Amino acid sequence: MGCSSRIHRQDRYSCKFRFVLDELSEKRDELEELSWAVVQEVIKFAKAQEDRELRLFAMGVVGYLIRTGLAIQHEQDQAAVDELFAQLEATRDELVKKVKAGDQGRSVGC
Repeated sequence: MGCSSRIHRQDRYSCKFRFVLDELSEKRDELEELSWAVVQEVIKFAKAQEDRELRLFAMGVVGYLIRTGLAIQHEQDQAAVDELFAQLEATRDELVKKVKAGDQGRSVGC
């Protein structure tokens, strides 16, 4: 059933609402696909680490990625998503610092 100009105003709003929901659903699907790709990359990174601490931090990033993605998928309130995102960023930043420190330690020891 298409939306025609002859339908009632309420029906036109209903049709527009369905269109917006369809677009949101598509964007949510794209976000989910991208999220899983990022999770797989971080897991691959974690597996490649010899340093146990780096592996643990990387898996912490994976945990926050999944929790943040689930919060978005389940339409939790913005404050909850922001809090998870802040924790994700903090964990990721700590991982980056540790990786850089490990790289500097290896180059000095060579």
